[in-house]
Amino acid sequence: MCNDETIYFPSNFIEVLNLEGEKLWHTKDENHYFNSKPTMMSDGTLLINKNEKLYAITTKDKGLSKSSWPKFRQNLKNTGSIENYPYALVAENHFKLDSSGTISLDATPSYDPNGEQLTFLWKIKKNPEGSSVILTDSTSAVIQVNIPKNRGEYIFLLEAKNEKGKTASMVVEVNNLIKWEFQTGSYINSSSAIGNDGTIYIASYDKNLCAINSDGTEKWEFQTNIIKRSSPAIGNDGTIYVGSTDYNLYAINPDGTKKWDFPSGGGIESSPAIGNDGTIYIGSEDNNLYAINPDGTKRWEFQTFDDIYSSPAIGKDGTIYVGSWDNNLYAINPDGTKNGILKLVRIYILHRQ
Repeated sequence: MCNDETIYFPSNFIEVLNLEGEKLWHTKDENHYFNSKPTMMSDGTLLINKNEKLYAITTKDKGLSKSSWPKFRQNLKNTGSIENYPYALVAENHFKLDSSGTISLDATPSYDPNGEQLTFLWKIKKNPEGSSVILTDSTSAVIQVNIPKNRGEYIFLLEAKNEKGKTASMVVEVNNLIKWEFQTGSYINSSSAIGNDGTIYIASYDKNLCAINSDGTEKWEFQTNIIKRSSPAIGNDGTIYVGSTDYNLYAINPDGTKKWDFPSGGGIESSPAIGNDGTIYIGSEDNNLYAINPDGTKRWEFQTFDDIYSSPAIGKDGTIYVGSWDNNLYAINPDGTKNGILKLVRIYILHRQ
């Protein structure tokens, strides 16, 4: 029986039941007989053998149940008797890093089959070269650990001891997947664009469009007045396009120099879309969707009845779709004529007191 109260029953196939005896799922192979009782490891891996092979099967379960006799032969050591050994278990959310790089190691799922009180000891078994981790309260059930920026694997060992002095242990592996971080001068409300050479482009409220090398170092920055929500887009020739609330759409060369700017009649928080022919489409707070040629000249403009904060999208047939603050979704032909309009209804849900 597993922690989620499911039962694994082997015969010609593995059948999984709930406590009411209802079938949850079963394996498809009915040609061979599973000739052993299954074992559930603490990480939810199911061990079972069929003929000459031992299979390790990933399940959604979280180890054995905490009942007095959860499996054939009672325990993972197959002693056939209730052990005096505790079970050392760690909550699976330990791998979540918060913004400061701190993780929580939680041993509260640990238990003793006889209900004895447990004491805990956390140890560090491995950390990356050049990195050091300090355990400030290694005897608590739940500890907070600050993981440095050094990328690599950290291995912790939990020891759980019951009142009879019997100890069980569990290894916890934590991988710091932060390769690097790049600090801008203000918060970022846009998405990154990545060039063919791996250069990353990101806009920030500090007024800059930043070009970042793949190793996290700055390549260059291009300053506008303010870039709020406009995300950069990259043309086939490597030109980077981004909108600014200074009313301009900027075209920037891959070396960080300005290629041209296109003035609209309002701030631009929309993100540009680029057609197969290189036409750039961008919405503005002057109510217009603009189609701009790759040389910075206006091809056409399409007027709605309110600001366009949303970002246009282009269909396979070249139709441009964009939403407006006037509650409409517009479909526009590549020549700037209206293809269709969908009225969007705002629904307000009032909670009755």
